[in-house]
Amino acid sequence: MVSSRLTPSVEATPAPPHHGSRKSGWRCSWPAFDSLFLLVGLAVAACSDSSTGPGQQGAEKLTPVEGQGLQAPAGTVLPSGPTVEVRGKKGEPLRGKIVTFEVLEGGGRVPYPEVETDSLGRATAIWILGNAPGERQRLRASMGSLKAEFEATTVEATPGQKYSGRQGYIDYYAGNVPLILHAPQGGDQRPAEMRGERLVDTVRFAGTAELALEIRQALHERTGGWAHVVINNLHPINLYPDRELVSAAMSNQAARRAWWEYHTYLEQAVASVGQKFGEGLVHSIRGHDHPIPRVELGYLTSQTSLTLPDEVLDSIVYVSGSSVRGLASKPGKTLSGIIRGPKSLGTLLENRGYPATPSQSQPMPGMPGQVPYLNGAFSTNRYGSRDGGPTHAIQLAHYTPGLLDTEANRRAYAVALVDALIEYFAAHFRIPLAPR
Repeated sequence: MVSSRLTPSVEATPAPPHHGSRKSGWRCSWPAFDSLFLLVGLAVAACSDSSTGPGQQGAEKLTPVEGQGLQAPAGTVLPSGPTVEVRGKKGEPLRGKIVTFEVLEGGGRVPYPEVETDSLGRATAIWILGNAPGERQRLRASMGSLKAEFEATTVEATPGQKYSGRQGYIDYYAGNVPLILHAPQGGDQRPAEMRGERLVDTVRFAGTAELALEIRQALHERTGGWAHVVINNLHPINLYPDRELVSAAMSNQAARRAWWEYHTYLEQAVASVGQKFGEGLVHSIRGHDHPIPRVELGYLTSQTSLTLPDEVLDSIVYVSGSSVRGLASKPGKTLSGIIRGPKSLGTLLENRGYPATPSQSQPMPGMPGQVPYLNGAFSTNRYGSRDGGPTHAIQLAHYTPGLLDTEANRRAYAVALVDALIEYFAAHFRIPLAPR
């Protein structure tokens, strides 16, 4: 599972995915400037009051104020808190105090264990709960000799049920089929706590979140099963979770917490699919504003590589770099067949009236530099089978007029995509696209 460190001076860099284990991890890197800043800060704090610990002079009370006794799906972020409040001798809130959070029981983790109190004297951690449902979780917050404890309970996510993170910024709809959908760029929430910074190079595509839910509903009506779905409800200028942490949320702590929620939900969905089915498929549901109205399918295969003949594309060099490496490595399968053959997802969509590339009739999007094309992003890499693991990933980038623009158009496409996916699973997977 994931880990992080919730302090402004620490940047968390995702490690390569290890989906074969529920304990696949993340690395924390310490930029040189930030490390120096933190070390100097701690040294100064330590000199201020040797009797009460670094930076804790004048603290009299440490009280839990949020996040006590909650439940959440195993392996995900506690949806509220844990938050403590630090007050001085006169009951005044103390800012700039360092609170340390430590897991005592349940196998969870606190990625950023040291958190500084804000102007209200409050410190909030990211508590990623343990992976086993039904286990008691205990956490301790401490500052010098002052201590406070939190308890929580992990539950097994119920298929069809919705779970939400803090403030409803991220939603997770639990599933029971080997299909995972996530929508990173359709949200419109712009909360006040995130207005200090903005990502200027992002675009919101209205209708992508709604499309993911339409696909979920169409699959349920067809098979009785539920796809796993993760939705980012924040506007992309505040959070763009299909990137690594720093470029996705900058230094805003609320946005960073939402990023962790988004990816712990996805990690648990991947783990669930791997345990129940052995393999599965992850789709990032996105939009594009390119001049050619067609669905662009991304496999991490570059636009230049797609200009190559099939016999070259099928070599180990290109297979090993794709997000469907596991599918293309099966006996009798080839990368060109998976990407642009008669049973490729692009071809199956075209057979149902939706132009798509790569596909049998559009085997390459066009020459690089002349025609734009999206071949995948952070999540396509992280949740695909390029580096092993049970799930393969295909990014689906959709045009707006005639597809994303109205509820009726989204519904018609969702029905067609589900029909295509059922055929796709029958052709390339060892399992049907059905509940278990």
